[in-house]
Amino acid sequence: MKGLKELLLHEQERLETIIKKTKISLKDAPTGTLRLSRSHNKLQYYRCTDEKILKLAEIRLLQIQKITKDYNENEIEEIYFNEREERRQLITPIEPTWEQRVEEWRLREYKSKGFREDLGRLFLQKWN
Repeated sequence: MKGLKELLLHEQERLETIIKKTKISLKDAPTGTLRLSRSHNKLQYYRCTDEKILKLAEIRLLQIQKITKDYNENEIEEIYFNEREERRQLITPIEPTWEQRVEEWRLREYKSKGFREDLGRLFLQKWN
C-alpha cells in the first residue's frame, strides 16, 4: 500500500507529541487520578493511580517503530525486479508495476469532454 509508511510515521510523530505533553503535565501533578463518588448524599474523593493515556501511547509508539523499522512499500514490486529480464518476461505480476501503469496511462487515448455547440453563441450574445 503506497503511503502507508508515511501515515505510520505521521502517527508516530503524533504519539511522540502526546507522550511528551503527557509527561510534562504529569511532572508536577500528584500520581494517579481523582475519582468522585456520592454516598448518603455526601461527596467522597478518591485518589487512584492510573496513567492509561501515557501507557497506551507508549505501547502504540513501540508498535509503530517496530513496523516502520524494516517496512518497505515497494518490497513486493522489488521481488519482480530482482528477477533476471528473461525470467521477468515469463512472469505476470500480481499488481502492475509503476512503470507498467505509467505506460498503460501513456498509451490510453485522450478523450476530451468537448464543448456544447451553443456555448459559442451564448458567449458572444453575452458580450455583445
